[in-house]
Amino acid sequence: MSKRHLFIDDEIDFYDLRGLTKVLNPPEKHPDNPLLVPEYPWEEVNAQVYGTVLHDPADGRFRMWYMAARDPSRNHEVHIDGRRISGCAVGYAESGDGIQWEKPELGLVSFNGSMKNNLIPLGRYGVEGICVNDDENASDPSQRFKAVWWDHDAHSMKVDETGMVVDAGTGGLYAAWSADGIHWEVHPANPVVDCFSDTGQQLVWDSVRKKYVAFGRLGTGGRVIERSESPDFMTWSKPELVFKTDDMDRMGTQFYGMGVSLYEGLYVGMPWVLAQRLADTRSEGADGRVHVQLASSRDGIRWQRAGGRNPFIPNGAVGEWDNGIIYTATKPVVFEDRILIYYFGSSWPHEPGGSPDRPRGIGLATLRRDGFVSLDAGDQEGNFGTVPFEVTENLVIHLNLDARHGRVYARFSDAQRCEVIPDLPPSEAIRGDHLDATLRWTPEQLRPLVGQTLRARLFAQRTKFYSYWFDA
Repeated sequence: MSKRHLFIDDEIDFYDLRGLTKVLNPPEKHPDNPLLVPEYPWEEVNAQVYGTVLHDPADGRFRMWYMAARDPSRNHEVHIDGRRISGCAVGYAESGDGIQWEKPELGLVSFNGSMKNNLIPLGRYGVEGICVNDDENASDPSQRFKAVWWDHDAHSMKVDETGMVVDAGTGGLYAAWSADGIHWEVHPANPVVDCFSDTGQQLVWDSVRKKYVAFGRLGTGGRVIERSESPDFMTWSKPELVFKTDDMDRMGTQFYGMGVSLYEGLYVGMPWVLAQRLADTRSEGADGRVHVQLASSRDGIRWQRAGGRNPFIPNGAVGEWDNGIIYTATKPVVFEDRILIYYFGSSWPHEPGGSPDRPRGIGLATLRRDGFVSLDAGDQEGNFGTVPFEVTENLVIHLNLDARHGRVYARFSDAQRCEVIPDLPPSEAIRGDHLDATLRWTPEQLRPLVGQTLRARLFAQRTKFYSYWFDA
C-alpha cells in the first residue's frame, strides 16, 4: 500500500483543481483542558510541554517528557548524580488514555533532599525544549530512545549592547540515548552543536535520506528556525537557516519555535508565531501573543505555510487558560483514527507579568486522521487529478473523506494532461463518512488497462477530501 497523499501543500499531491476549495481544519480542543498543570514546587512556575508526548505500542501507555520550571528566587536544591543543576528540569508523566495523567515517583533526582518526585536525571546545567524520539530502527536496544535539548548555564552566555546573544558559552544542543526513556546515557562530546536555542527542539528520523534531523533556533540569536542533520546521531552538521518570516508577515512577527514531525513522508510543521510588540509603529496591533500556524515541506529545508497563514490552533478567548500563548509538543501522536496534538497554553502573552497564579498548563487538541487540510466540494460538482500510477489487476484507490451529504466517483485520465478518457468507465460511487473508503473497478474493466500509466480524476459534490492512497 502506498503512502497517503495529503493536501497541505501545493506540490505534487493533487493536480488541476476544478470547483474545489482548500480548507484549513483546526483541531478540536478537549473540554477538560488543561489536562496537566503545575502541582509541585519543582514545576511551580510552569509544567510546559517544551517536550514530547509518545504512545508506546509495547504497553499502550502514553508517555510525556516536559519542562519543569521552578521559582529561581526560592533557591531550590536540585541534584543529579550529586551535581547541582541551576536551570529547568525534565518532568515525566504517564497516561493510559492520553487524558488522565499521573506523575510517578521515580526516585532518580534529589529535590531539596528528597527523591520523591517525577524528575528525569538529564541536564548538565538545565534543560529546555527536550525532544524524545522513539527510534524503532535502532540496532542497539539501549539506544531505542534518543533525545536532544538545549542545555545551558545562563551565567556563561554573553550578549551585546542590544541584548542579542553573541556567545552561547557552555550552552548548546545536547544529545542522549536510553533503553527505557527514564535512564539516559549522554553523548560524550556534548554539546553536539554550539548554539543558543531558547525554545523547543525537534528531532526526526528521515527514513528517505537516512539521517537524523534536528530543528530549533540553532544559531546564536534570532527567532528563526534552523536545521542540523546527522547520519549516526553522533556527528552533526553546521546548522542552516530554513524557516523565517517574510514580507507577508506583520512587522514584529517572529518564530518562537516550531513543532516538526514526519507524517506520511511529509514534513509537517506547527510554527509558533510571536506577534512581538516593537517601538516601530508598523507593529501596531501586535499584542505579544503566540499562536500556531501550519506549514509543510518535502525535504525539511524548503517550507511553505498553509491555510492562508491563519491560526491552526486558535488561542482561547480573553481570560481563558490558553489565550496568551500556545506552544505545541514536538510532534503529534497518531492514535487509532485521530491525531492528538498536545500543547502548552498560558493566559498571559509573551511579556513580563506572567504569574504562577494565572492559569496555564498542558492541553490537548484532536484532529481526524489526515485532517489538517481538506479539499471541499460544494453543491456544484468539482474534481481534481491524482498523481500518476500504473494500473494493475488489483487497483484500488483509498479515500479518507466525508461524503455524508454527497457522493464521489473516479474517472481514468491521461497521465500528461490529466484529462478524462471518455471511453473508459467510471468507478463505483461512494457515499458516507469514511476513514478508508475504496474506489474500485471490475476486473473486466481493469484488465485491458493493466501496465498503463494513468491518473484518475475524482469527482465530488458536498464532500470533504482529506487524503487518498493506492493499492496497486
